Amino acid sequence: MDLSKFSQEELFSLDLSLSFKEKGYQKAHFSKFDEYTLFDQNRAFLSGESMLTFTDHTGRLYALRPNVTLSVMKKAAADPAEHIKVCYEEDVFRLQSETHEYSSHRQIGAERIEKLSPVDGVEMLKMAQEALMKLPVATVLSLSHLDLFQKNDWFQAQPQGIQDKVLFLMGRRNTFELKELLEKQCCPEMAEGELLYALTLSGSPEEIRQRAEMLPPDMQIRKSADALVDLSSQIPSDDAHRIVIDFALVNPLNYYNGLVFQGFAEGISEPVLSGGRYDQLARRFMPEYPGAGAIGFALDMETLAGVWHRKSDVKSQEYLTIALPKGRLSDKVVSLLRQAGHDLSSMDDVGRKLVIEDPTSSLRFLLVKPADVAVYVEKGAADLGVCGKDILEETGADVLEVMDLGFGRCHMAVAAPEGYVEDPSRKLRVATKFEHIARGYYESKGRDAEFIHLNGSIELAPVLGLTDVIVDIVETGSTLRENHLTVLEKFMPISARLIVGRSSYRFKEERIDQLIRELKEVLYE
Repeated sequence: MDLSKFSQEELFSLDLSLSFKEKGYQKAHFSKFDEYTLFDQNRAFLSGESMLTFTDHTGRLYALRPNVTLSVMKKAAADPAEHIKVCYEEDVFRLQSETHEYSSHRQIGAERIEKLSPVDGVEMLKMAQEALMKLPVATVLSLSHLDLFQKNDWFQAQPQGIQDKVLFLMGRRNTFELKELLEKQCCPEMAEGELLYALTLSGSPEEIRQRAEMLPPDMQIRKSADALVDLSSQIPSDDAHRIVIDFALVNPLNYYNGLVFQGFAEGISEPVLSGGRYDQLARRFMPEYPGAGAIGFALDMETLAGVWHRKSDVKSQEYLTIALPKGRLSDKVVSLLRQAGHDLSSMDDVGRKLVIEDPTSSLRFLLVKPADVAVYVEKGAADLGVCGKDILEETGADVLEVMDLGFGRCHMAVAAPEGYVEDPSRKLRVATKFEHIARGYYESKGRDAEFIHLNGSIELAPVLGLTDVIVDIVETGSTLRENHLTVLEKFMPISARLIVGRSSYRFKEERIDQLIRELKEVLYE
């Protein structure tokens, strides 16, 4: 075989398939679609994935596969074998948030199902790490454990909505809003302390071991940390392919249990590998085996595409890149950084520059439109950014929200003409440039509404009879008063937030944490 004719990506896929086969994993092939009921009856395990459906000539409803694991479990349930090892290279079809179109993603993965007992995670973690070590860039394998939530009596007693909110805030490293939520829900002091402490547990296995040893042996966070440290000691690693333990990694509890993990590749803004234990799904498909266990992982080849053609950017590795919104907010952030000890003389005369480098502090600034800050950070063009809470909520950017900087405070509000009386018998007409936020607000109230997107002068819409109300940012309310509008309800506090890219945090965690500590010393002490 002439390997020179293969691309790097093809060689990687071939190498991975051979490695799986050597470990006893049999390659399986699945149809690109399956009966809609397979996915509909297991929606809880799809984490909100949308499906592209169609009917065949008999009228049966099918869906293009959004997830390979359900197909694997369907096959395993019909297999009489007690020990099942499966690997695959298959397409999944998912709705893209940016384009709102469906696209196919090639995944390479491995799954192990044991019908009579839980699965040891060591073998699967070794396989995942070996796959990452075959990549031509630095990687990080991040480990976490969900027993912190699944064995927490307070958490388990909460409604699903509160559980989801806790996990969402944990996953975003949003300590300040998590603390507010726990206090509002009257979380017991010990449970609150354990959850908040878990958010700080991120680092090398040795660092986690040392910090865990200071905790009482009977605390769940101590037990979970000890288990992960023990697991990591059995997994190969080196300076270019590190292992970290991070309890902010919280995959959906209705899918995973116990061990969960993600893999990151330098230069790629989102995880390239994800996996974990999913015993609950195995037992759902095979109720006759109540002790069944399953574990698996998959690499997303579309996400990995950038690895093969990546150009090295030395400055991106040496500098922390911060996306700032043009205008007053940018000036406040620069002032804050100067108070934290950074000279930033390069920011004195910016002019029309959009990229400013400050060699003395190894900081690089991108000056962008406020609405674009979250995109630059989410997609990896910037390591950190500062933007309003309104931008985060409206864009749904998948970033870490690590600090409330406290300035730019205002509210999202509903406003209407003075003397307005709502008619509940008809659909409400709403003008806004925050359609996602407004839609979520009215859906939470069960109110049928029509949304008209406007980019400016929102206050005109109800004055001219275009809409009944508006949803917009309100600071002092002077603009509303001048146009004879009044606030009906304030429903979302807004302020400037410091955000961090997920992949950037994995590769520059120490430097980012140091910058966060410096800012906190200025703001809170």
